[in-house]
Amino acid sequence: MEIKITCPLGSQCETAKDGYIERCAWNVEIEGTSSNNGEEIKESRCAMAWMPLLQIENTAKTIGINEAICSAREENIKRQDMGLSLQIQSMNQPPTLLKDIN
Repeated sequence: MEIKITCPLGSQCETAKDGYIERCAWNVEIEGTSSNNGEEIKESRCAMAWMPLLQIENTAKTIGINEAICSAREENIKRQDMGLSLQIQSMNQPPTLLKDIN
């Protein structure tokens, strides 16, 4: 069975009329690379139709950023622990006397 997609607002994205093309303001062309297969994409759709795809892409990018922040935080904690350990070691060593250089 064939599927026919219609505009819920009762409009058409593009129509030829009196020697010009009448295009809906929500008809958006997006160019980029597919995250699924790496192919170049250049496609025109209604902005409302793009929303779910863009939200999924945004969520994936946000997850990636969150993972990078967590990794940086863990590395920072390791370095702080190492610095604290070195401070404690230096406090437990007997003080050294400095000789006058004159």
